[in-house]
Amino acid sequence: MTRFTEDRRGRVPFALVGVLLLVGASTFGAALSTRGPDRIDRDASVAMERASAETTAALRSAVGTAAREAAAEPVTSPGGTPYGRLLSDATPFRDALRLRIYLRLRDRLSVTRYRRGDVTAVASLPGATTPAELRQGMERIAVRGVENGTALRVTVRNLTVAARESGRIVASERRDRTVTVSTPVLALHDRATTFETRLNREPLDGPGLGRRLTARLYPVAWTRGYAQHYDAASIANVVATRHVETATNGAVLETQRAVFGRSDPAGRRGLHRATLELGVKEFTAATPVDGSWAKRVLPRPNPSENGTVALHRRRGKAGPSPDRSIDIDVEPLASRSLSGLRTDAVRSNRSLRGVLRAAYRVETVLRTSRRQTYAEPRPEPEMPGGGWSLAETTVTVDSEVEASIVSPPEVEADERRFDGFSRVVELEQEVSWTWERGNDTTTTTGEWTERYRVGVTLAGTYAPNGTAPDRPTRPRFERGGALGGPNLADVSAKAERALVAAQGGQDAVAVAVANGSLGVRERVVYGNRSADLRSWADDDLRGLREEVANVSVSVDAGRVATYTANPPEQLAATLRRKRSELVAAPAQYRGAADRARVGARAALVDGTIR
Repeated sequence: MTRFTEDRRGRVPFALVGVLLLVGASTFGAALSTRGPDRIDRDASVAMERASAETTAALRSAVGTAAREAAAEPVTSPGGTPYGRLLSDATPFRDALRLRIYLRLRDRLSVTRYRRGDVTAVASLPGATTPAELRQGMERIAVRGVENGTALRVTVRNLTVAARESGRIVASERRDRTVTVSTPVLALHDRATTFETRLNREPLDGPGLGRRLTARLYPVAWTRGYAQHYDAASIANVVATRHVETATNGAVLETQRAVFGRSDPAGRRGLHRATLELGVKEFTAATPVDGSWAKRVLPRPNPSENGTVALHRRRGKAGPSPDRSIDIDVEPLASRSLSGLRTDAVRSNRSLRGVLRAAYRVETVLRTSRRQTYAEPRPEPEMPGGGWSLAETTVTVDSEVEASIVSPPEVEADERRFDGFSRVVELEQEVSWTWERGNDTTTTTGEWTERYRVGVTLAGTYAPNGTAPDRPTRPRFERGGALGGPNLADVSAKAERALVAAQGGQDAVAVAVANGSLGVRERVVYGNRSADLRSWADDDLRGLREEVANVSVSVDAGRVATYTANPPEQLAATLRRKRSELVAAPAQYRGAADRARVGARAALVDGTIR
């Protein structure tokens, strides 16, 4: 048998075989390195990336649609059904928004797919029909407001993206997708909730309609209540329905502006109109001008042909305009002030009777002096024996009064001396001491004498407290003056009755001064007024009313209605400047009657200013 190593027939050299093996291996390796990935893997990867990109667009669209639906039909409370209980009681709007986004996104993903060759990529969310499945779907969605509430950031968790070829899944993965969509739906909901809360909030619970309404009505109630109580103004209701209506509308718009940053334009126009009418009615309430004056100053808007609002204008002649000037005079207020002044039953300090009486006011006083001329020592108690205790001390006084030639006290520079007298008063005083010892009592006594020289002067000071300017008055405590009447001549007799006779007479007053027990030293008395004083003052006031009625100011109608001009304040300022001219006080009053007349003039002017 011939061995292979010995047979040389058809033998190929081993070197050639090695070369062939090397070349074949190199060729096969090159082919493997340049072939690239499998076609199916490459198509699936591209399709899934494109499907994922389209998912972002679908999510943006779903968020925008859901936000608009939530704003158009907001859910503010959960229903009582199993599906309604998917929403929490605390955040029903946000839960409903998450559910809307989930459902809208699932619908859009169902028609969103990308094909690459034989491979189709689809993004999907699991179907949901039962409450439990819907709750799981909602939990995939997270929403929050960003960029100061002007945008909504939504995150979808575990979004499935799968690639299929011939119905067979060749690739699959789960991804989280986040988008930010410009929509203020959450901010609007939060502000609407805040707005509703503030509308229902009590004044003491925090800022809101109640507190703003209270702040608006307080100055109205205070001012009108003050005017009704102190000025006897013709105000039936301190706060009327018209005040509450206008104040409430204004408070609602203020609350709306505080929450949303702006208020409803139609509401502002309506409030502006209501405020103008209220202002004009308030101004004319104290005048004989009827309510139609408001319509003349503020023409009511009428709809034009195209439905917009336009001010009524007559062809060829402009209608009433807020720019036109209005002359406001004091005439109705002066007449009302005069009527109030004549009503003596209302507030006597402001009535004509009270004003005239104030001009006859005199402050009277007893000026006294006392000088001791003789005095015995007061005895000390002596115990009647051992074991006694002092229980009571009683002092009795007997007085003797004699006339004296000592001059009574002088009066002060602005006083008038009405009367004066002097007395020598001797006080004989006896003291009794009551002693006790067990059930026994005993009394001991003692005496002493004091003597005094006493002087008393009855004086008075003319002290009118009316509204007349301060001027000298001549004559005063004698008859005469403008009407030739009593003119304080009877004041001295009234003062003597009030301060001397009422306390027992001159001797009793002297004794009271001596022992330091004088009670009343001062009295205010009023002199008798002339019978013609009232009619004289009435005639003078009628003439003054005509002068006051001619005082006027010119203001723009629009400024009156919008409270940028205050005609009453301007009229009051004008009257204050003219007060001295209108009161016309002389350099010196001709007696108390003349002062009373001028005081009545000042009261009329001041009442009109009020």
